[in-house]
Amino acid sequence: MLHGHGPTCVWAIWIRLALKLFAEGFSIVLMDLPGYGRSTCDKKDRVNPKYYMNDSPDMIISVLDTFKIKRVHSVGFCGGAANFIRTIAVYP
Repeated sequence: MLHGHGPTCVWAIWIRLALKLFAEGFSIVLMDLPGYGRSTCDKKDRVNPKYYMNDSPDMIISVLDTFKIKRVHSVGFCGGAANFIRTIAVYP
């Protein structure tokens, strides 16, 4: 699950949906984009998405590989959905 680019967007916006999906047997990964939540990028709290747009497919695949996740149902909105679409285009 991946949030958008709004000022209040962090992984926690998905918690209610994530708990319901978990109760149905899904494993859930909630991610923060660079510069959101408690993450930083170049010591900045907010990062313009254009700085990591080209790297987002590799970032997402790296997280999935870390957890050895092979089959994925993605949930995202706004910039989060765009990052998933870019990832699917590079890693079908």
